Amino acid sequence: MPNAVLFPFLRSSLPFVRHFNGVQSTYRITGALTWSGMGLVGKDVAFASNYPAVGVPVLAQLNYSDMNWDSLLIDYQSIANEFSVMDTLDMFSQCLIAGKELVFLCDSMECLDKQIIALSQEFLGQVRFRAANASVRKSTQYIGKYSPISVPIVLIGGLVNTDDVTEVLLSLKNRFTSENYHVSCITSSNIGLLFGMHSFSHIFNNRALSEEEKILELNQLVTNIIQMERPELILIEAPDAIFKFNPVVPNGFGIRSHMVIQAVEPDHFVCCVPSELIESEFINGLSQGLYNKYGFPISAVHATNDIVDMMTTLEDEAVTSVHISMDAVSKMLDKIPSDFPVPVSNVITHGVGNIFQHLCDVLI
Repeated sequence: MPNAVLFPFLRSSLPFVRHFNGVQSTYRITGALTWSGMGLVGKDVAFASNYPAVGVPVLAQLNYSDMNWDSLLIDYQSIANEFSVMDTLDMFSQCLIAGKELVFLCDSMECLDKQIIALSQEFLGQVRFRAANASVRKSTQYIGKYSPISVPIVLIGGLVNTDDVTEVLLSLKNRFTSENYHVSCITSSNIGLLFGMHSFSHIFNNRALSEEEKILELNQLVTNIIQMERPELILIEAPDAIFKFNPVVPNGFGIRSHMVIQAVEPDHFVCCVPSELIESEFINGLSQGLYNKYGFPISAVHATNDIVDMMTTLEDEAVTSVHISMDAVSKMLDKIPSDFPVPVSNVITHGVGNIFQHLCDVLI
């Protein structure tokens, strides 16, 4: 496998890096490139979320002559950074001159800069593209139509907008696959295209579509995936926090998640909740509210290492959190009674077994 570096590395990229070498067999990730000033350079990628180290360093610049990497994997929709002086186009050119491969993960070919297309024509065979809007073959019979979803849908989302949602998605995908279940997955990041997953980034980023049209597009995406892949189950990542945090801090109102729910009508929901908030009455209240609003309850809970900074959250009217140690999360989980209403686990430290088994029980 070619050794690869991922760019740009953001905290939201961490779950993909953690699972990278175990899920796909095209590339082996050896480093993650980010911008100077991010506070991550020189550290293990896991430092971004206070996770256990995974052995992949964060880089601030590339050594083009380094033989330890062959390919640069580029999350194109995330490369814009108004605070950075990095000349990304020059970096891409230097990579190609050094004989490296560039792989652009993007919403569509139309969104790419013309200079990047020119580079691909100049350095034939060294530039590859993976576009989210081309990951599935579209059937004309579904265009502009809403179709009932014919397979079970498991939605994975969070009480706050947390990267653990992607972690749970990938962990469940791996476990279902290892148990010979045929599952399809949809995530909010185009990095998922490397994992054989699908992304809805191109739908939400398309400003030409109305909200109604985006819901129809989401529904058609899932319908086309079912027709092409014939899965037994579909796992979908909620694109934002699924709940309003409180009346003062609406937390985005869960608008995009609401659109996904309207498009696919999930059957089950795995909720990522800060470990300090996991209490029976609180979870029951969330679950009942979810059921009353959408028709499905909370099926299982992943305890995150997020701690909401309430002072900053109320002052800025935006949810702000810090990451406690996994040992602290484990101590909180040890206090959860055995008769808790739903399975609770921390997927990173304890694995996804409890959540997986419960989903199998309710799906069969």
